[in-house]
Amino acid sequence: MRHRFSFILAAGIILLAGLASLPRSASADGPSNAPSLTRTASVGFVYVSTYKNRLVNAQTAVVQMQHFFETVTWERGRHYSFLRDVVHNDFRPDYGYVNTPLGFGFGSCGASSLLNKLVQTAMFRDSDGTEKHVFQTIMIWTWRGDKTYGKYGATIFLDPAGVHTRDYIWQINPAYDGPPPKIMTNFDMVAEKVDITMEYGDEPLASSAESTAAATQAATKSATQVPTGATVQATKSPAKATAVATAAPTRAATAIATQAATKAATNKQTNDGSNGQPDSTKVAIKTMPEDPSDTYLPLSGAQNAADLTIRLTSLIKGNRFGVSVIPIGDASQIMEEVGVNQNMETYVASAFKGAVAIYFLENIDASVWRSVPVLYWTAKDEKDVPADYRKGWNQYKDILYNVWTSAIYSENDSTGNVIDYVYTHSYMSKYGDNPITAFNNWAHDSAGISLDSGLRSWFDGKTNCLTCIDKRYGQKAFVYMGKVLIPNNTFSPHDLALIYYHLATKGRDRGYYDVATNLLGTPRSENGLSMIQYYFRKRGIQTASKDGFVGPDSADSDGYYVSTDAGLLTLPDGSQFAVAYMAFDSGNLLDDAILMTGKALLPDIKMPVSAGTGSVGTPK
Repeated sequence: MRHRFSFILAAGIILLAGLASLPRSASADGPSNAPSLTRTASVGFVYVSTYKNRLVNAQTAVVQMQHFFETVTWERGRHYSFLRDVVHNDFRPDYGYVNTPLGFGFGSCGASSLLNKLVQTAMFRDSDGTEKHVFQTIMIWTWRGDKTYGKYGATIFLDPAGVHTRDYIWQINPAYDGPPPKIMTNFDMVAEKVDITMEYGDEPLASSAESTAAATQAATKSATQVPTGATVQATKSPAKATAVATAAPTRAATAIATQAATKAATNKQTNDGSNGQPDSTKVAIKTMPEDPSDTYLPLSGAQNAADLTIRLTSLIKGNRFGVSVIPIGDASQIMEEVGVNQNMETYVASAFKGAVAIYFLENIDASVWRSVPVLYWTAKDEKDVPADYRKGWNQYKDILYNVWTSAIYSENDSTGNVIDYVYTHSYMSKYGDNPITAFNNWAHDSAGISLDSGLRSWFDGKTNCLTCIDKRYGQKAFVYMGKVLIPNNTFSPHDLALIYYHLATKGRDRGYYDVATNLLGTPRSENGLSMIQYYFRKRGIQTASKDGFVGPDSADSDGYYVSTDAGLLTLPDGSQFAVAYMAFDSGNLLDDAILMTGKALLPDIKMPVSAGTGSVGTPK
């Protein structure tokens, strides 16, 4: 019995010694003095304001993002694209995206902004003890004007033409060696809030015992080859979402980032840890500073356009009033295209006479309109003209006078004379069987306006002839307050704005831009400014424009007020926009709409102390 007890005691001692020699676990269930390497980060948003279907689109995008998290295999060095990998380059209705007052799919950037907040805030402890970001931003289009997203707003926008595409691109930090991040989201439609939670791990400190390293070796050996396996708490999955490919990055994977970065301000941004040691990633970022005094607009071009669209739509309501605002080139970064009733054909009044001046300059030999500066086109006597220009003035004074008085004084006979002059003094005679048809064909083919817009006739000046008719127009009727109306000469706001887009682009290429903007930037008198001239110039915005007005007593208005105004705007930084406003029996909406546009393009905080009334300058 004594020997049996001694044998059992010896065996117990050997067993205890063996157990003591095993490495201790570093898991959360281990001894209290062994710190856990598991870490959790959770962030979210509570929506401060909503509009119709904003949350529907946001939830749909979050659901797609969750599906991505469930299927992705994180790979070092791979760039993950929100447009490509999350929404598959398509905001499809069968996924759940719907229309909103701002446009189809708006609100979906709630998902990219939520992801951006996680990327910007989730930190891990590296083996040297420094805090570093788990993910790194590669490219972002952001803004600071949304009260819900705060400084984490990240725009996504899919442009089929690829011009205005906005993507969010990120990668896993190459320094991260912990277990693959597991991410889950929760969208609460009732409480109007969303959150995202990520489980990941710190690295053991380099000075830790070898037992801790052994315990975590299996978990960190292949961090880039294990799926996340996250669970979803969103309410539904997209109908045809597909798994994200895990192949090596292709050129297409970063094409959007490269394209956007060439237009954006590129900053070498570092993500500093708590001890000041930065990550080494470089970020292509298009952002608006947090201080609104440092920027013209606190919103992105897309958001600013959406905001103005809402305001104009609320202002216009059911009135027959249209607005078109078209950015020229990179001006879309300030505000993208805006259109409210912009394709609605209506009475153009005299606003088309700006197009007549451009028509003249584009098609008549430059020796005619360069012979005398615009300032002297209305001189009454050659003694009022400097000697160097008298020969040209005497030769071309009649047509130059007609061009000036048509564009500035809106004289009807002068307008007819100019249209006829171009027809009889240029190849435009081969562009139609009469002066009116030739003008319309030029506007369609060269300026790019739609076939719906044009003049039927202009029975003034030298176009007052029975054959000077374009029978394509004056045929379409609309009913207003129970009355059938058939306008003779009609344009849509978008087509009228396209005339000035043509001036800003082709006009510069063809060498008449400076003369045209000088002419169309001339006010009728010191106190005779049009609405565009008055409101935009007060804000320091230069204008080249032509307005039109017909009262109810005119035979051309069918008993209603018609107010139109269109032109080219140049902001103090050189950015340009083509605009058009067309109001039919709409009270003072023209004033209000122009004032709204001015504040959107150049907020009060950036208005100059004093604004001149000069013509458009040459943009940068």
